[in-house]
Amino acid sequence: MVTLVQLVAAVSGALIPHNDQARRAIELDGVHISELGDPTPFLDGGELLLTTGIPLTGAASDVGGYVERLHARGIGALAIGVGPYLAAIPDALRTGTVSA
Repeated sequence: MVTLVQLVAAVSGALIPHNDQARRAIELDGVHISELGDPTPFLDGGELLLTTGIPLTGAASDVGGYVERLHARGIGALAIGVGPYLAAIPDALRTGTVSA
């Protein structure tokens, strides 16, 4: 098993933590990719979820709901690729103002 801290170190700048929680030694069980608004039926908990940000392009409350669903499912971490859908990490995630 690999921790989030180990993964961030191993990929040398490809994953950039945006809050203190992302710097914890969270054990990751696997990696999944999803652009679904609710990928939780396909997750077991403990995964690193990769997204280009399509599910986060709605209003701030949609971002909160998305993160709350992932948190309730026990997701290990969320990685967002900035690019064509999101120019930057949403403020609510970056500043930790999302409740989960």
